[in-house]
Amino acid sequence: VLDLGNSKELMFLDTWLHYLPDYGDSIIEKKLPEDELIKEEKKTRHAEVKQILKEIEPITNDIPVVMVGDFNVGSHLDWTDQTKSIHFNYTVNWPVSIAMEKAGFKDSYRELHINPLLDTGLTWTPRASTSSTKYGLRDRIDYIYYKGTLKPIESKVIDYHSIMFPSDHAAVITTFELSLIHISEPT
Repeated sequence: VLDLGNSKELMFLDTWLHYLPDYGDSIIEKKLPEDELIKEEKKTRHAEVKQILKEIEPITNDIPVVMVGDFNVGSHLDWTDQTKSIHFNYTVNWPVSIAMEKAGFKDSYRELHINPLLDTGLTWTPRASTSSTKYGLRDRIDYIYYKGTLKPIESKVIDYHSIMFPSDHAAVITTFELSLIHISEPT
């Protein structure tokens, strides 16, 4: 919890959810239908994010919260009927992003880039060619979620370096405007 001064605080959380199950091969090779992909998620990442949300819930109702990290899974906001053509003809209601939304969190990148066909925001993996599955399924798996008195004013994915990208994940950067509510004591 960060002290912003004037008795105001902001909670900042960084997370890394489990890397398994690796749903990429299952989708590329059409091994599993949507309901089985969702069922597999419940064993690791979905269980982890539910536990995190349960533990922070008593605190996050009173202060602005930013939760960032490698969630290792796609978003239900990206895997829609409109985007089936770029997702191997799949639509998936990924339970992790749904859990975040139900807990009141907003996806800062997708909030500002509302069309997942025009602004895919792919973060896995910048090392892969857009026309190949050599490095697996390309997807947006890194997020900056927020809730409270924050307003995203810019969000971008950095996925290029002139020599070689230094990570297997692209970086997500969001700039927020923070509204602090000042309550005056009667004099």
